[in-house]
Amino acid sequence: MIELQNKRIKIFIIFLFSIFILLILMLIYRMLFVSNKLTTTMANQQLGVVKTVYPRGIFLDRNGIKITGNVKSVDNINYIDYIDPSVAKNIIGDVKIDNKDTTTNAVKGVSGLNKVYNDILSQSQYPFYIMGIRDARSNILSSGNAFIKSVSDPADTQITLTINSNLQSEAEKLLQKYVDEKGYKNIALVLSDVKTGEVLVLASKGSYLNSAVISYQPGSVFKIITAGCALEAGLIKLDSTFNCTGKVTLDGNEKTVCKNGGHGKITLPQAFAVSCNSTFYAINKMLNITDKNGNITGNMALNKMAELNIGTYNNPIKNSFILNYDYSYDFVTDKIYNQKGTFNAALGQGDIQLMPITVNKIISAIANNGIIKEPVLVKEINIMGLKQNIQQNEDQEKTIFSEKTCKDLQVLLRQVCVSGTASGAKTVNKYAAGKTGTAENVDNKSCHGWFTGYFPYDNPKYAMTVLVEEGKSSYNAVKIYNDMLDIILKYDKDIN
Repeated sequence: MIELQNKRIKIFIIFLFSIFILLILMLIYRMLFVSNKLTTTMANQQLGVVKTVYPRGIFLDRNGIKITGNVKSVDNINYIDYIDPSVAKNIIGDVKIDNKDTTTNAVKGVSGLNKVYNDILSQSQYPFYIMGIRDARSNILSSGNAFIKSVSDPADTQITLTINSNLQSEAEKLLQKYVDEKGYKNIALVLSDVKTGEVLVLASKGSYLNSAVISYQPGSVFKIITAGCALEAGLIKLDSTFNCTGKVTLDGNEKTVCKNGGHGKITLPQAFAVSCNSTFYAINKMLNITDKNGNITGNMALNKMAELNIGTYNNPIKNSFILNYDYSYDFVTDKIYNQKGTFNAALGQGDIQLMPITVNKIISAIANNGIIKEPVLVKEINIMGLKQNIQQNEDQEKTIFSEKTCKDLQVLLRQVCVSGTASGAKTVNKYAAGKTGTAENVDNKSCHGWFTGYFPYDNPKYAMTVLVEEGKSSYNAVKIYNDMLDIILKYDKDIN
């Protein structure tokens, strides 16, 4: 019996020893052949993607301040954001990101300058990942435990804009304030350098779209063209007088165009200052071109717009400005057929639509004594140290009117701010010359409000245009213009 028990004990000891030897052998095997795989697996269970970064060429403002490519933070980890701009969102535009794509095609510009320069911005730019070690609750343990995985070698690509990012930011805040407080549908503001055409601000708030490059009826802003053409042709002078009865007859129908019996006897500067509709109807009739039977065959103001490469309602010409929407064009009516058409054209109504960027180009040319400077938004492109300056072709410069005509128009424009429809705005009254406009809208919606002008009036440096979509009248456009002018004066002490 005792011998049997000893035998069983011996077998049990041998069994335990065998298991022990087997465990040792397994441990040795894992240490020699599987340890690296286990280590990697355990590490990967703790690692997580903190942020996927999509390198891309960056945008700078005119002073070298970064608009994209700024440092941001996630989970206390700093990274460079190449996608979201600090300002000028509807200039820079949007991109579409394919999260499954790890090639240079992962990011594609779909609007704005991102679309225009997509090939330049995205070349040799591969996505990379910021990885972090997480705890059991998937929280990053500390910024010291984060690192970059799959690093790309982004090319040094920079696109320098003419935009002043400080003024752009101020304008965007100002317009947003008016949208929030007044409920305006859209507001656009364009600010440019009179001498160079460089766009310093191109702000738009209220809509996803950039209203600065969408066309609207210009209203009485178009009277600048009407007056300029008549002055150029010698049909009127600064001392010309008119008689405003407050009514006009259009194709046999009487229409009231001024309240309280009209303005009576009125000079050209006075008529321009108060935007007298009957006076400008009379002037535009002078601009009509007729055949021997008295039929209207053309109009000098419409011909002037054709010279400025602005198409007609039925044959629109796409604006050459770098930012454009496929469906938005500047255009004027194809032809004036009767007195009603003459009246509407004089007032910038009917089949006439202009973009704020175009209106600003026109007022800038008048401030520049007739020399047209096409609006410029991109100043320089730098690809890995190879710089390309974007400059206008000086040999192709056009003039809108003669220097004398522009000098006369400058007198009229200043009168608007001294004693006319914009004189109630204190800073505008002191520094600016310009023209208001209230444009009728479709379907009985509120009118659009315009103000376009330049400053200082005696030594023009800047041209600025404000459009308030459904702003009811030009009063609100003038107010925004005045507020923005106050801001500009704080940045440019030379104006004072």
